[in-house]
Amino acid sequence: MSEHVDWSSMSEEDFVALLRQLIESPEADED
Repeated sequence: MSEHVDWSSMSEEDFVALLRQLIESPEADED
């Protein structure tokens, strides 16, 4: 995930979805 995330304009649903992606993809361990 190299794209910049604008946390202040992100909705709670988007935030949770993003977290789920990170949690469900332990292989993608690059920042």
